[in-house]
Amino acid sequence: MRFDIITLFPEMVSHLATYGVIGRAVRCKKVTIDAVDLRQFGEGSHLTTDDRPFGGGDGMVMKPGPLLGALRSIEREEFGSRVILLTPQGTVLNQAMARNLAAASSLSS
Repeated sequence: MRFDIITLFPEMVSHLATYGVIGRAVRCKKVTIDAVDLRQFGEGSHLTTDDRPFGGGDGMVMKPGPLLGALRSIEREEFGSRVILLTPQGTVLNQAMARNLAAASSLSS
């Protein structure tokens, strides 16, 4: 199973993929984990990836351009591959959902 993680902190993802259960799965070649540096697809001289919310307010939002560029850079070789976007508003990724995703993944392989 292959995981491509789009992040502003690729070193952290690469580092975490060497420890614990995830590290064991990587070493046993059960999974591969690649970190895609979102900053490579940033805009302007500062490679900006975020912006203020439309209409003002607190916080920052991701610009769609860099995110789309990062998504397009990932080669999808497997039929039925999925893109999962983690957001605070989304459904909680729990053990039951992980089992469902894993079962769906094993059916398509």
